[in-house]
Amino acid sequence: METSKLPILLAAAVIAAIGAAAHADTPITAFTPGDLVVLRGGDATNPNTTSTTTQVSLYLDEYTTTGSYVGTINVPSTGGSALTLPGIGDFQHNGVLNLSTNDNLLTFAGYQTPVGNADAFAQAGTSQYQPVVGVIGNSAVSLSTNTVVNSYANGSASPYIRGAVTNDGSEFWTFGKYSASGATSNGGLAYVSGTGPTATTTTVEGFADWRDVIAVNGQLYGGTGSSSVGNHAPYQISTGEPTTNLGSALTNNTQLGSYPGGQSASAMALVDVPVTAGVATQNGVDVLYTIGDQNTPGIVKYYFNGTTWVNNNNVELAPGTADVANPTGLIAIQDPANPNWVDITISGTNGIFTYTDKDGPTGVIPADAFATIATPSSDEAFYGVAVAPSAVPEPASLSLIALAGAGLLVRRRSVR
Repeated sequence: METSKLPILLAAAVIAAIGAAAHADTPITAFTPGDLVVLRGGDATNPNTTSTTTQVSLYLDEYTTTGSYVGTINVPSTGGSALTLPGIGDFQHNGVLNLSTNDNLLTFAGYQTPVGNADAFAQAGTSQYQPVVGVIGNSAVSLSTNTVVNSYANGSASPYIRGAVTNDGSEFWTFGKYSASGATSNGGLAYVSGTGPTATTTTVEGFADWRDVIAVNGQLYGGTGSSSVGNHAPYQISTGEPTTNLGSALTNNTQLGSYPGGQSASAMALVDVPVTAGVATQNGVDVLYTIGDQNTPGIVKYYFNGTTWVNNNNVELAPGTADVANPTGLIAIQDPANPNWVDITISGTNGIFTYTDKDGPTGVIPADAFATIATPSSDEAFYGVAVAPSAVPEPASLSLIALAGAGLLVRRRSVR
């Protein structure tokens, strides 16, 4: 061990020890915009460990960007509004958490079945659980778990739903693993129009195995660790935000970059950094980060050179030599103090990790760069992480505005 790294590693160990100690959940009624929200699975009653193959209850935990626990909003785990996930004993890259493109909502996806039931991946035929989308705004009262994804129909193979992405909460793109039987309606990418039990669902790419899908400037991008869409890599998905069935042609999607070691893209993020020599923008972004856990585990950084997405064969584990386990979340945003820096946050079942990339679009991420800021207890596991949504007026507030005058209401709406 290098002497110069000893204080850093000791500090990380202290943080990890604090995070691993079980804390009593502190109920909160709203998130603080700009904080971190991580989707947690499991508790002391229904532990979530590497031997857990049952459905676990979910919680939305808020942390500051430095890793201080703030509080928790519970996701229903019983009754008709239950939304649960398989435990990490049968982890399938599920539990992705996404911030909407209008910054007002968080979306995730799971199964409409109570905690403690056998996990969704063990189900087949008519015993399959119904996949559903979870949506929450800034406040706890806005949580909804009843948007049904109808294209994941009962059949010969279990549905695999990993997450959902939305612009404003009126429509969603859900993603997961394709069916082993081929291009069926039991996985891949689907478009959901509307909300609630009667939402209309259209299969977009039933054959595809997407681990993460994000929307950036009106375009969908996806990351995979499957040959179902070509290679382990990040992709641009068709053109724009497709809402119809694209069939099963691999040419629907354009590969953005690849690592020679064939690293999977379990999570991805695109960001705009001020342009420097040799770097251009594509669709308003110029730097891409992916993280995976297959073949060459770790994080990869790409930049757009005007023709293609390039990496410097740079894959770094996070943190250091202790790889993040089952990476599901990846955030990359401009640092508020310097637009040339990128603040990166990663989540896996074993914790939340952060690093500020100050080396520009073409620079590499140094070894041992990431710091551990939070870890779950021994009964819990983390899934995806996202930035807490912005606060927006609740319906009651809008009613009060309406009483003040229709003209004022129209003006406020136009400003949003």
